Amino acid sequence: MDYRKAIDEAMLYCTTLPNFRCGLFIRTEVEYDIVCDLIDDAYINNFEMKPLHKGAGFVLTFNNGSTIYFMHFLNDVNDGVCAPRLHMVYISEHIPKEVIDTLINPMMIPYQLMDVIKIIGAGK
Repeated sequence: MDYRKAIDEAMLYCTTLPNFRCGLFIRTEVEYDIVCDLIDDAYINNFEMKPLHKGAGFVLTFNNGSTIYFMHFLNDVNDGVCAPRLHMVYISEHIPKEVIDTLINPMMIPYQLMDVIKIIGAGK
């Protein structure tokens, strides 16, 4: 998964589409550190950042009502962390398919202007 490309694409969708909700699901501490560094380097001064419940990630909010949820899956049970319905997600290849099927796919809904939901980075 190319983290820079995923974050930039999510930012593009969220800045151009109102009320768009995107999720980036990561698994390892290394991935979490990379994502945090990329956000700090390029975007920290442009958006409001809020931590998620139990330190499992953070949320970027945009002026047009769009949001990006950065979700750090600490284990398969995920300690009850959830996001609202999402229009697009980026998923780390380290997250097992069972977790994708049971926790992430139920969060997905189509966006009002899009015909296709893109799930990127889930396996090869």
